[in-house]
Amino acid sequence: MPEEGFKHKLAAILSADVVGYSRLMSEDEVATIRTLSAYRDKISTHVLENGGRVVDFIGDNMLAEFSSALNAVDCAVKTQKTLDQLNAQLDANRRMHLRIGIDLIEG
Repeated sequence: MPEEGFKHKLAAILSADVVGYSRLMSEDEVATIRTLSAYRDKISTHVLENGGRVVDFIGDNMLAEFSSALNAVDCAVKTQKTLDQLNAQLDANRRMHLRIGIDLIEG
C-alpha cells in the first residue's frame, strides 16, 4: 500500500569538475579563476537551456539536476563542445577540461 503524501522523484544528476585544477591554480590563480568564472556562465546557460537547475558550484565542481537523463546528456555534450571552442583560444597549458558524470537517482 502506497504511503500518502510520499512522492517518488526521478532525477538525473550531472557533476563536473576541472581536470588539473590544482596545477592551473598554482601556475596562475587569477587567470584560472577568471577562466573558470567565464566557463561557469556558459555551463549555467546550457543547464537552463536543457531544463535543468544548477544546484551548486563549489571550487572547481558543479552539480546540476535534471528531470530527464536525456537533457542531462545533451547539456554535457553542448558544454564539452562549447568549452572546446573556448579552449582553442587559450595556450595549451591554460586550457580547462571538464570531467562530467551523470547519475540517475530515485528519491
